[in-house]
Amino acid sequence: MGTLGRIAIGARGQTSYGEEVAWGEPVAPTRRVGFVSESFNNEIASLVSEEIDPSRGISKRAQGVSNISGDLAFEQNTQGYETLYKHALGDHVTMNKVDGGVRTQILSDYVSGTTLSVENNAVFEGTPGADWGLSVVYKDSNGLLTVQAVVYSALDSGGEDITIVDPSQVLHKGAWVFQSYIGSDDFWDDVYTHYIEAARDLPIGLTWEIGRDVAFFTYGGCKVNTAENTFTAQEICTGTFSYIGKGEYVGGELVSDVTAGDTTFTLTDYVLTNSGSISAAVQTVGAGLSDITVSGAFTGDETTAYQIKISLAGATDEFDWSSDGGVTWTTGVVMTGAAQLLDQGVSITWAAITGHVLDDEWRIQTGDIIGFNFSGATVQMESENDITYTSYNAYSGVFSGVPASGVGSVEYDHSATLPVAPQSTWGTSVTEPPALNPITSFKAGIYINGTFQEVLSASWTLNNNLFADKFQLGDRYRAGLPEQQRTVEGTFNTEFDDTVLYKAYLKGARAFLEIRCIEDQNRIDSQGVQTAPTGHWIYSQKHCLFPKVYYSGTTPQIGGPEQIVHDFPFQAFVDNENTMNEMALIFVNERVSI
Repeated sequence: MGTLGRIAIGARGQTSYGEEVAWGEPVAPTRRVGFVSESFNNEIASLVSEEIDPSRGISKRAQGVSNISGDLAFEQNTQGYETLYKHALGDHVTMNKVDGGVRTQILSDYVSGTTLSVENNAVFEGTPGADWGLSVVYKDSNGLLTVQAVVYSALDSGGEDITIVDPSQVLHKGAWVFQSYIGSDDFWDDVYTHYIEAARDLPIGLTWEIGRDVAFFTYGGCKVNTAENTFTAQEICTGTFSYIGKGEYVGGELVSDVTAGDTTFTLTDYVLTNSGSISAAVQTVGAGLSDITVSGAFTGDETTAYQIKISLAGATDEFDWSSDGGVTWTTGVVMTGAAQLLDQGVSITWAAITGHVLDDEWRIQTGDIIGFNFSGATVQMESENDITYTSYNAYSGVFSGVPASGVGSVEYDHSATLPVAPQSTWGTSVTEPPALNPITSFKAGIYINGTFQEVLSASWTLNNNLFADKFQLGDRYRAGLPEQQRTVEGTFNTEFDDTVLYKAYLKGARAFLEIRCIEDQNRIDSQGVQTAPTGHWIYSQKHCLFPKVYYSGTTPQIGGPEQIVHDFPFQAFVDNENTMNEMALIFVNERVSI
């Protein structure tokens, strides 16, 4: 329960993730992403006893397995979600100075001197060899994506045919060929192409941190079960990742009387946690010789201010010191020139043992507060920073003067027994999502075998078919999430204006389906001048490739006086002939790695 008037607001929510090293072992989030809604949850089964009770009622139950699952709905973008797609598909390569929008696929084995005919309406450009080259993406002997740099020697006047004459440059059937800049100038320095393809194995998994305004929840061992994209005319293009995970951890449960941003709060039954830090000695009275060196590590339970005062100036000087605000003093301590222990691990050394001025004073501050353990939770702070503390008793008091943010502010409160995900994720501990507008239907187009199609809407769904029932004795949490047979399906809706696509459906013809999204309002980098013949502006892009699809569905029908539309459900298949799996995604943006 929150304090009176305090409710959780979705508009203050946030979602962040980190890539796990070992499945199910939560990590700190490294990147925040924009989202529309989320439904991560921990559904705990209830095991009801069948034991007969003479009252005729049911008297016993036990908690069952913990089922972690949830969706993340988002607006599609050309940058920011690449890592999530990598975890949905499996394999990827990243290339610098490469335009992923200018590409062709090698459909036959390479022979020296062969001319590659550019597919998909792409136009290669530039003078080969000196400034322009090719980056070729293919699968190695283990079926993993790899990149090969290739130099081409000739290009036809239209940029639609490439001649490669170097027989040492082995090109692989089915490989993708991309335009790359290899010159010495800094053109395209900020351009990165990320090629992601469905693969045999998925990455280890993700840790998701969901900030639900008043509490942070951490979900470990999350793997993508399904990924879906939707494209609808006149709308923002959307998507959804559906996850299955291992465990839920309340990583930042805020209590009613201590909330991030509070400047005054009361704690009872707590124990101070200190940093062990010791400040330098600051002269507070007088201007005489000041030569104290402080050493050691503070071992006390409460922050302490030490006062040190010269009590005798003579052949060998003496000093007094106090650790309780001057109420009690240890007096007549003779300077030795060596480290002299005060208490609680704090030592001081005088560089000279004579020459000091009587009644000069110094102050040493120790043990900046970094947290308070209380009621099974921990309120964390970066530093005491001159916070005022009014004590009720040994373990109860009021803290006031706490900064609302920055050093000394309340950072988060979490259960001491659970993994911690800091509540400082908003714009500080994780990478922010890029400030790019979402992809709209106006920037998306569908191509079938390289030809643009008039489409009203489209969608695709990748299903990794994770085996979610891998439980074992001794644990209510999942022991793993094996990946079963993958499927890729989708549909697109068109106006019925001819029978070309319908005849392809009747014949059972295969097709290469592509959804291209180019954000022409976000220019990344350029070569030359825009109006120059060899100029080439690079825009952020997203492309969805399905190399081998077959249509299913029904005959178009008249449902009334309105326009006749036709749905084309499709399923994507592995293209063994060209060593390409059911689908791939290409992102072109400024992100260095995913």
